[in-house]
Amino acid sequence: MICIFCVKHAFVSYISKIHSYTSKIHSLRIYQDKTHY
Repeated sequence: MICIFCVKHAFVSYISKIHSYTSKIHSLRIYQDKTHY
């Protein structure tokens, strides 16, 4: 049987990874927009 806490931990770490990745892309996009003008 899979431990619920283990699944929860994996899910949270996965979400945090995606969040940091998207925030990096977002900041990069803002930086490009600033340099564009």
